[in-house]
Amino acid sequence: MSKDDILAMLASDLNDPGSQKSGEYLEEHVLRQARSAVASDRVGLVEAMRQWLELRREPETMLAVSVAEETELQELAPDIDRLLAEVVAGQVFQPYYADALRTAVARLRD
Repeated sequence: MSKDDILAMLASDLNDPGSQKSGEYLEEHVLRQARSAVASDRVGLVEAMRQWLELRREPETMLAVSVAEETELQELAPDIDRLLAEVVAGQVFQPYYADALRTAVARLRD
């Protein structure tokens, strides 16, 4: 499974009508797909989540943070750190996102 395959699979979750109604539903489905993908193509999953992190938009960016944390993608800690710096600087997202980002970075660096 390549990065593009993973992104296509996750796009179907984003377009699922249930996802439009519930963020928890969407996150559950994305995490389920990510757990499967990390076993078959960790590099592809890292690349896909890095792409979502770089989008700097919801829901993709924060789902990528959840995926990184849940599947222990330590490779993404620097990317999440950069996102955290942008949040703290007021460049992207609301300030309350910083707590979740700090927690994710700490877990990835343990």
